[in-house]
Amino acid sequence: MREIFLLGFGAPLVDILVNVNDDFIAANVGGKGGMDHWSIEQQQKILELAGNDIHIANGGSAGNTVNCLANLGAPCAMLGMVGSDELGRRYSRELSECGGNAEYIFIHSEQPTGRCISFVTPDSERTMRSNLGASSFVSKEDIDKVDFSRIKIVYFEGYRLFEMESFEYALEKAHRNGCMTAIDFASFNVVELFHDKLTSLYQKGAFDMIFANEEEAKAFFGNDEHEKNIAEAMNFCKIAVIKLGKDGSLIGRNGKIDRIAVTPCKAVDTTGAGDSWAGGFFYGLYRNFDMGKCGEIASAVSAEIVQVIGAKLPDETWNKLKTAYK
Repeated sequence: MREIFLLGFGAPLVDILVNVNDDFIAANVGGKGGMDHWSIEQQQKILELAGNDIHIANGGSAGNTVNCLANLGAPCAMLGMVGSDELGRRYSRELSECGGNAEYIFIHSEQPTGRCISFVTPDSERTMRSNLGASSFVSKEDIDKVDFSRIKIVYFEGYRLFEMESFEYALEKAHRNGCMTAIDFASFNVVELFHDKLTSLYQKGAFDMIFANEEEAKAFFGNDEHEKNIAEAMNFCKIAVIKLGKDGSLIGRNGKIDRIAVTPCKAVDTTGAGDSWAGGFFYGLYRNFDMGKCGEIASAVSAEIVQVIGAKLPDETWNKLKTAYK
């Protein structure tokens, strides 16, 4: 039995969450929603304009999923690069403290730990502006230090496509070692930029599982006929997921489509909601639950995440979730 159920390959970023209104977004950030890359200088300038309503938490797309899985009690690890700074040390320390494995979080001696500013508007939507810092510097030599024979599932965040060489190398290593592979499409921007490459990999069966929200699915499949898209996806992968926001989610496996309802709640911040949905889903897989149950857990975890600022829950909430789905 492989001792690490899931390895997340992504950017270990620190989230800087800023509450703003739509006018601030229009005047200082640009288009609402999605993700773009900014320099450290751009980030610092906008933070000076944003005021004091700022929260800092560990983040990153795959990092949020791994954090969720670790807190639920499944053996998991993170592959990525941080800087030789306090933010980087904090990232590894917090992952270890919640039960995750930080041995594959490597340290860059010169580049700072990456960070992502999430501008959160009153409708709970987020607009992300990232600087990947050290996280962009994972090399083939770093990936060679990973013992993939210990790992059951390698989970790729779509943002890794910006570092295509290391993405493809890790994907190859995962396949060579008999790991299952999963990818989250990350952002409609990412899907649009890498559409041809993603389509090629998908049609070759490179991913056992794909995860997309409705915007990403529309960008990838070219339409919003989500049940039809799920049915098609099952020809190329074992599990396909499309998250539909307030309309729940669709999960396809073995020719069957499960429709999962949302767990009712009052959202204050959607940062990390989709990532944590995946964490809850993977926990269900770890426990060998059926797709309906996996989706139910995913929805419950996501509902808890959107009720707090950032993607970090208090211990009592994690304990509640573990008790409910033991």
